[in-house]
Amino acid sequence: MAGSLQESISRHGRKQQLSLARLRTAVSSLAAAAQKADDHVRRRLDATQINDRLIFAERMLLGPGLPMRTYYKHVVQAPGLFSGRPAVSLPGVLHGLKSSDYKLARTLPSLLLLMCTGCALTLA
Repeated sequence: MAGSLQESISRHGRKQQLSLARLRTAVSSLAAAAQKADDHVRRRLDATQINDRLIFAERMLLGPGLPMRTYYKHVVQAPGLFSGRPAVSLPGVLHGLKSSDYKLARTLPSLLLLMCTGCALTLA
């Protein structure tokens, strides 16, 4: 996870009972599925099918929009609201923590869990 998110979780998340353990497991499954897809690409197996899966997998990571910036649909990374232009990881969770919207910060990991799981299944 990006440093800014980890710092925010350490500072605010513990007292708000924010845990990303299940999300980390889903991300690990996604990484394994991505590695499998990469192996297929390296062996040049079914390039069209792999490309279609990559397109659908990326679309699985699009949500309704980030808080205060509904035009950013990607839930895993986006330009930082508080940091300017540099991309941040899990921008919705980070926004929830930094703006003290702990309900948002606790709700979004469940949505991300579903999205990462769907993305992994699409790539598998």
